[in-house]
Amino acid sequence: RACARATGGNPFYLQELLGDPDAPIGAGGTSPIGVESIARSVLARIGRLGREAQAIASAVAILGDGVPLRRAAALASLDAELARVATDALAAGEILDVDGEGLAFAHPIVRDSVYSDLPSARRASDHTRAAELLRTEGAGADAVASQLLVGEGGGSDWAVAELRRAAENAHRRGAPDIASTFLRR
Repeated sequence: RACARATGGNPFYLQELLGDPDAPIGAGGTSPIGVESIARSVLARIGRLGREAQAIASAVAILGDGVPLRRAAALASLDAELARVATDALAAGEILDVDGEGLAFAHPIVRDSVYSDLPSARRASDHTRAAELLRTEGAGADAVASQLLVGEGGGSDWAVAELRRAAENAHRRGAPDIASTFLRR
């Protein structure tokens, strides 16, 4: 049961977990060592797929599950065809699930592996770029502000306006804690 919980029943992740002799498995799940083994394997698999696949995987990790391919391609700075080929390779490698709802990681461990592998300065920069992209596409203030919360600091006028708008929305919904988080940022 612990293995099933940790791997979501995915045979590849289970094989990686059980193949790691340093991964003690207890009743509560797996140790961080077991998850690190899966992460190393996942990152190596993505690396073998090439730069474009790495860029798409990173973009989906930043933007979150359910992201449309065109948006992930824009954040990854790839044209539509290169992005589609890279996405197909990631899907064939059981890294991404591709369906009508957008792109999503096959398992939370995969997303966490890709996201954690990004240097913190790049993560912050990518979140800020994602916020700009969402704003340009007309996404709601909440979606833009969520990216700004983990993006680079700074006081660009548009970012301040989006954070204030998101705070107003949160306040109207009866979520003052969220509103204050946006305003503090």
